[in-house]
Amino acid sequence: MKIIAIGDTHGRTIWQQIVEKEKDADKIVFIGDYFDSHDNISGDIQIQNFENLLQFKRDNPKQVILLFCNHDYHYIVDEAYSGYNRIYASQFGEVIKKAISENLVQMCYKIGEAIFTHAGITNQWLQNNGYYDLDDEKNMQDFINDKFRYKPLAFRFVGQNPYGDSIEASPIWVRPKSLMQDPPKFEELTQIVGHTHQNLTTIDRGDKLKYAFIDSLELNEKGRVYSSYLELEIDEHVTSGEDHKIQSFQIKRI
Repeated sequence: MKIIAIGDTHGRTIWQQIVEKEKDADKIVFIGDYFDSHDNISGDIQIQNFENLLQFKRDNPKQVILLFCNHDYHYIVDEAYSGYNRIYASQFGEVIKKAISENLVQMCYKIGEAIFTHAGITNQWLQNNGYYDLDDEKNMQDFINDKFRYKPLAFRFVGQNPYGDSIEASPIWVRPKSLMQDPPKFEELTQIVGHTHQNLTTIDRGDKLKYAFIDSLELNEKGRVYSSYLELEIDEHVTSGEDHKIQSFQIKRI
């Protein structure tokens, strides 16, 4: 199974070129941040780009995963983070809430050992929100997505660090240092996240992919602007304890 993971969008349309290039992908996961452009993209164009993403999801409901994130979240709660667009706040909020009501966006996607969120999942956040207190072993993906749907305030900004670098921070806020300091203890996972802008970086432990940081849709290297994304190959063959293992991964550019 081929999975393509695309970093923070922020109104950019480069995702369309990636999708066109990777037509044979079985899954395409968008890591979020659909609004709050860093590139002076107008609010109207950001809305249209998001509408195009939503239509892509409607047309390919099983193939396309749209994750939710902090730069979309602050348009549905009474908080405003860096980049908040006060002029378009009402319009952004309207299309975001519509997407939520249609179940087109989610907070977490998990397949086998690979788990995708906007920023990452810490053990402390899970504990603070009752994951380990459940009577039955609930799937982590379902737990996080249910929190988003029924208790969205669980994803508010918390912690003393103004940048979100705290193990208490939610899956739309935690930063790489804290994420790697306090991974979930419940099961061994490979976390694929965006949120913190950097070169697409993968961290291995032995021969196992542990983290991939993919907020890399626009980077400048020696005067050349490029975008990069992640390709994963995941085993679909079910054998004892070996189903849906990551077989290979690579960084690709466009």
